Amino acid sequence: MARIFSLVAVAALFFGAVQAQIPCSPGRYQCINNKNGAHVGVCEAGGQAWALIQKCSGRCVTASNGTPYCA
Repeated sequence: MARIFSLVAVAALFFGAVQAQIPCSPGRYQCINNKNGAHVGVCEAGGQAWALIQKCSGRCVTASNGTPYCA
């Protein structure tokens, strides 16, 4: 599962779906809510920005284990 998220994160970075929010820990996942709605994001390798890897049709929720997901 983590490998899939990593591949999606790389694709998101490649296509420019990045939101600045510094600093962050590379590889960390987080819910990101902004004017464009709710997203699941992953901190990019340099630790300087969040790559938006999934847009939620509803809201983004953080599970008890710390993993964000769209609900």
